[in-house]
Amino acid sequence: MSKRALSISLKIGVSTALLAYCFSRVGWHDLWAEIAGANVLFLGLYIGVSFLATIASSFKWHVLSTAHGLSASRSKLTLLYMVGYFFNNILPTSIGGDVVRAYELGKTDGKQTEAMASVFMERFTGLTALIIFAGVAVAIDPHFLGDIKLTVALAAVCVAYLGVIALVFQRTILQVLQQRLQWALAQRILRKLQKLQEAILLYRHQWRALLVSMLYSFAFYLVSVWIVYTGCLTFGAAPNLTALFLVVPIMHILFMIPISLGGIGLQEWAYTAVLGMIGVSGAIGLSVALLYRARTILFGLIGGALYPLCSRAWPVSDRESASTVPMQAEERIRTE
Repeated sequence: MSKRALSISLKIGVSTALLAYCFSRVGWHDLWAEIAGANVLFLGLYIGVSFLATIASSFKWHVLSTAHGLSASRSKLTLLYMVGYFFNNILPTSIGGDVVRAYELGKTDGKQTEAMASVFMERFTGLTALIIFAGVAVAIDPHFLGDIKLTVALAAVCVAYLGVIALVFQRTILQVLQQRLQWALAQRILRKLQKLQEAILLYRHQWRALLVSMLYSFAFYLVSVWIVYTGCLTFGAAPNLTALFLVVPIMHILFMIPISLGGIGLQEWAYTAVLGMIGVSGAIGLSVALLYRARTILFGLIGGALYPLCSRAWPVSDRESASTVPMQAEERIRTE
């Protein structure tokens, strides 16, 4: 069995085990009672607020892409974000959608590396804001660290975050690898990674774009709190809103741990475990998790239906306002 096949098999096993654990703790009867009694009005509000969060993310991506001179409009980036949902649903990894939307954006101007850098920074600024929110939550209410599983998971994400910073924002590691790995394939991969790294490092001179993207990230997570709140209201629960501001960032951090297939099982466990800490029953927590899953599938279906539009000519209303990277910034990076 290949390493890829083994990895997918292990993730399927983890997803299955987590789902079995969640359903065994809740019970089918209680879960069905919550789903059958869902409030249609709040369900519609949930979908609307969720789409608002997607728009916030695509607008942040627009800020970062135009900082690299990419000319796609906000409307096209919103479309590509929906397409990303589609590929996240059908591919076994959680970054498949990111790869596709970076590829499609790169075709707009023939700048694949810059497009990939913008997608990376869109995710990285979001993760940075998330860790800030989660750190504040733990500082305000340290009892979240009383659950050993949550503590280990949060620590793993923070370590991974520091590892990304070391690998992406420091040239030393790639330079050492290039000196030691002399195989032709390794050298080709490392050259591409170095090219991507240089494109990412150019953002160090785009402070306005970084600041605005961080503000969008904070706005996204504030909207995410309302998404979870309206999800709970859909099933008749009204959790403390202040408490939700503390636990939602922790839930989103748990979603990022790459141990399950497309987050299946992991997200359901995170909802039931974390929402349970603020008094939400397991049946409602799991119902909200399944609603989140259904929303992702719905957005993916919309993205899949709209995917053919990506290959058509698209109005580039933001071309004139796209801020290109200053040549002096590029020169500074090359000579550092």
